[in-house]
Amino acid sequence: MQSRSRRSNKGSFMVEFGPVLFILLFFFFFPMVNLIGLGVSYGACATLNDLQVREASLQPSNLVFNPGGQVQKAIPDQWMASIGRLVTEASPKTVVRYTTGVGTAKNVVITTTVSARPFLAIPFFCSIPGLGAPVDFTVTSERVVENPAGVLF
Repeated sequence: MQSRSRRSNKGSFMVEFGPVLFILLFFFFFPMVNLIGLGVSYGACATLNDLQVREASLQPSNLVFNPGGQVQKAIPDQWMASIGRLVTEASPKTVVRYTTGVGTAKNVVITTTVSARPFLAIPFFCSIPGLGAPVDFTVTSERVVENPAGVLF
């Protein structure tokens, strides 16, 4: 027996479109944008650390340990003025140390810590680092010092 309903089945798509769009945007698309942004932020932090360790391997240790010097101040300030402003609002923290290498070689070790904020603020993921809360990246690199005579430790 056939029902004599006057309703059409053609409108069901429009009724379901709103909730599905909400779920797709807030639980898939925006978190995916934040995860991609997290990868870009890590790459920017690794680039900063690479620039610092390269410069530290060329300079004497008294200039590298200087908090207002090229390695600990000028390079992070230039980074913050360019790609760093997309990553964080706080200045990166840099720790410098020297180790002995093979023979008379000396190595410089730079550890850079950056607190990266997510690109988009999603209210559902407030306490998850990287999606709604800042995440700390710590990148460490080591390089042989070009002039070991300039290293005093």
